[in-house]
Amino acid sequence: DMYYVDYANEKCAKDCEEGTGSCAGSPEDFSIVLFDSAESCCGTLLGWLDTAACVADTNNGGCLRAKMDPSNGNTYPDADGYVTVCFAGELSDTSGSMNVYVKSLNASSTGGVHIH
Repeated sequence: DMYYVDYANEKCAKDCEEGTGSCAGSPEDFSIVLFDSAESCCGTLLGWLDTAACVADTNNGGCLRAKMDPSNGNTYPDADGYVTVCFAGELSDTSGSMNVYVKSLNASSTGGVHIH
């Protein structure tokens, strides 16, 4: 299978018959660049995203992203970035991964999360 960037959903899409597995169908624009893997697609053209979360979202769905803004009463005026939580079923139905990225610090942290 090949992959292409789905900028509207900030993930890559699998180029195969739509409706089968995690397939998104073929791109409408045939000039779109295709990649051999979700990792290559996410890492090359969606570099502002956490690659692992992008790949999980591409292959399985199940990722949520929340944006952090400096508009939190100026308590932390430099807070700018995002939190991504993915439940892709790698560990169990209630376990997943979480990635926090703070743009102003150019720092990120990844860990596990479990819902009871």
